[in-house]
Amino acid sequence: MFMSDVEKLTPSQREMLRTIQDGETRFTSGSVRSRYHLGNPNTITRNKSVLQEKSFVEEENSVLVLSDPVFLLWFRLQ
Repeated sequence: MFMSDVEKLTPSQREMLRTIQDGETRFTSGSVRSRYHLGNPNTITRNKSVLQEKSFVEEENSVLVLSDPVFLLWFRLQ
């Protein structure tokens, strides 16, 4: 189930998930954008919105986290 959901995401959306999973919070910093291939700030903002709309991520205490703990475990193994 998770695999088919993730396959529908763009490569930059999958990288955004990996960035969030790794605990990064400064998505627009040059080093984070470069390390995770996140693209420009407009792409980052759009990807965050899409991932929230699709319930992959949620905001907790002003930090984005993966919504489903089972998905988090599965995603870490990928």
